[in-house]
Amino acid sequence: ESVAISQSGNIIVSGGWNGGLNIWKEVIRRWGLAQDLEDPGAEIYNVWISPDEQTVISAGGSKSIDIWKNNQEKFELDNSLDEEDGGHSVDIWSIAALSDGKTIISGDSSGVIKVWKLSGESWELYQTLNCRDGVSKGGVVSISLSTDGKTMVSSSQNKIQVWALNEAGYWVLSETLFGHTDVVNSVKMSADGSIIVSGSDDNSIIIWQLNEGGQWVVKQVLNVESNG
Repeated sequence: ESVAISQSGNIIVSGGWNGGLNIWKEVIRRWGLAQDLEDPGAEIYNVWISPDEQTVISAGGSKSIDIWKNNQEKFELDNSLDEEDGGHSVDIWSIAALSDGKTIISGDSSGVIKVWKLSGESWELYQTLNCRDGVSKGGVVSISLSTDGKTMVSSSQNKIQVWALNEAGYWVLSETLFGHTDVVNSVKMSADGSIIVSGSDDNSIIIWQLNEGGQWVVKQVLNVESNG
């Protein structure tokens, strides 16, 4: 199950393996179910909510990206981006979005990342990135963005890929990081884009830092087993 919390802390969004998408709110110091959204019919692997609490994004086994809009305190399905729109043909494992909700980045089980942009009232596929290196065929498990939207980090199998936005506005691979010996299940980037934290099935957490030369280096390795 995937969860996300709004910036204000007032709304929690959860997506389940049974396809359920739920909105939770706190009332008199207790959280309760505020809305049970229509079952999309497939597992939900990832959810996202905008800072202004007006947009929720969900994705998973349906192979589509569902965009929900807040209409008088009730979320309604506004759009779905699927294969007919140039989208994914396999399960979507990860999503991320800029804070304004006008750029969505999705990663799938085949190792493909797609970048979507809102143009007027329509969503358009802006760019497709391939995370596969010709040897490994792992999917994109996790994606994270810096606050300014100029740096992105993704994980696939035991590697971490750092992407930078070039002057033309397209993503280019800037560096691949190797430090884990097993699948990297989660990556997060700090707001200023200077720190990456990665968690892996090898029971370690690695903290990466951008040095003065513009290279990513390991700052610290945390062993989950020895600390757990």
